[in-house]
Amino acid sequence: MAKFDSIVKLEGFDELIQRIEKAGGDSDKAARKARDDGAVAMEQALKAECNAANVPSSLSSQIRVVSESGDGRYKAKVGWDVPNYDPTNPAPAYKAMFLNYGTPRRQTRKGLNRGLIIARGFIQKAKRKGGRAVKKAERDAFEKILKELNGD
Repeated sequence: MAKFDSIVKLEGFDELIQRIEKAGGDSDKAARKARDDGAVAMEQALKAECNAANVPSSLSSQIRVVSESGDGRYKAKVGWDVPNYDPTNPAPAYKAMFLNYGTPRRQTRKGLNRGLIIARGFIQKAKRKGGRAVKKAERDAFEKILKELNGD
């Protein structure tokens, strides 16, 4: 049997490899910035919609942003911390859910009226309005990465 040695030598790609490596570092930075800018925009939209829907400031001040990253993914969660449900003392997250989605008419065991909470829908409005700002932050980050690759 014949033995063949294959050697491929690539020349002239050093500059391209350096630009790709540089863009890789810049892309992580740009992705983190896009995540953070989007989270801030979503938080502002949610707080604005809470104010417009007359949500008590004690609830809107509990809004949190949690950023996560790993495996090349960057994401942020905006909202309230949701612990286990305690019917005697509901957490702010549950109070916000009741205000957002509403409740049915309720009665006590003796037949007394407890009332109902009419849905305000502020979370959906915040998602719709804040989503535009999140997409803009993502688009700006992507364009920045492409400019780095093109050497502009």
